[in-house]
Amino acid sequence: GHPDEFGRAMETYGTCVPTSLAAGLSFIGLILFCNVAMVVFATVQVLRTSQIYSGYAESHSITYSFGFILQAWLLGIPLMIAVWTNPQAKFLMLSSIIFASCEAILGFV
Repeated sequence: GHPDEFGRAMETYGTCVPTSLAAGLSFIGLILFCNVAMVVFATVQVLRTSQIYSGYAESHSITYSFGFILQAWLLGIPLMIAVWTNPQAKFLMLSSIIFASCEAILGFV
């Protein structure tokens, strides 16, 4: 942006940066592995138990919920990679993926 009358920047943005690339990649890799493993495990369990009869039919809601989460990830992650260099777009995509994942759990279950 343009500086103000005293030469100071009018707008800035901050980022969190790990102390080393290896530390950052290992932290992100661990978080990604845990999240993907839990979604895959839950999806397998949903598919294995979808044939069990229940008076409340919650297995269908859980199936829809995890399907929606997988859809949000499959569409959102490539888009987030595409806009990686734009901080505002990256923040919007990351927030949208998190919102869609949380809303899928809260909305269907």
